[in-house]
Amino acid sequence: MKLVVIEDQPVIRALVAEILRSDGHEVEEFSSGQDGLGYLGANGLPDAVLLDWLLPDLEGEELLAKLIALPSVRCLIISGYPLDLQTLRQTWPGRVGFLAKPFSPQMLRDALHQLLSTTEPV
Repeated sequence: MKLVVIEDQPVIRALVAEILRSDGHEVEEFSSGQDGLGYLGANGLPDAVLLDWLLPDLEGEELLAKLIALPSVRCLIISGYPLDLQTLRQTWPGRVGFLAKPFSPQMLRDALHQLLSTTEPV
């Protein structure tokens, strides 16, 4: 599975990427929303994007809207802050998941599995 991780904290980004790679996924890592979007524009769409909600260059909602505008991209939001996940899921059914920080490797795997197991996005 092709995954993109957008997280400004190097330790968290490396940890998430290491867990996903150990499970056999192809992972690209970016420290900013703009870099992640630039990669997607040039390299095709991933199966999912795992993104931090608070990035220095783009607000989470702005980045999420740009990602969801791409066909079939699903997004797993990773944040230590509470979000109105119900509204996000109603706005983009089957396309958005949430993982609260701090998390364990198994919690990451479960959240990604749940996101990818939902009804196919349109």
